[in-house]
Amino acid sequence: MIERLVPLLVSFMSRDFGVKVRRARRNGLLYIVVGLLLLTAYGAAITGTVLFLAKAFGTMAAMFGLAIATLALAIAVLAGILILNRNDRKRATASPVGGALLGVAAAAILPMMLRSRFLVSAATLGAIAFLISRTSPDGSDDPSSPP
Repeated sequence: MIERLVPLLVSFMSRDFGVKVRRARRNGLLYIVVGLLLLTAYGAAITGTVLFLAKAFGTMAAMFGLAIATLALAIAVLAGILILNRNDRKRATASPVGGALLGVAAAAILPMMLRSRFLVSAATLGAIAFLISRTSPDGSDDPSSPP
């Protein structure tokens, strides 16, 4: 069993994680700077739009018009996200691929697990923990239902 894990461990340990950490920090800082610049541009665009509309319709009408347009856009985006999430949930429950892949993986690892008492007990405890975590506190088996 250990001879199968050695190549994976060597591959895992040979990576330079310091480089990845530095790259992640650098990218995070750059994303923050880009985000601040985008917020500044957004604020300038909103200000320009309000000033332009204020000359044509008055200040109050411009502010209310922009607020209504922004609210309508936010509601449309939220509705789109909810529709996409609902479609993803339907696809996930209708797709038998995940269960089939899990079954194939379990069948492939089963002989190795049955040789070791530790792995059998760890798998049993893991399965029990998974089943407990999937059961909601009110006794129903649907974790998506509200408590």
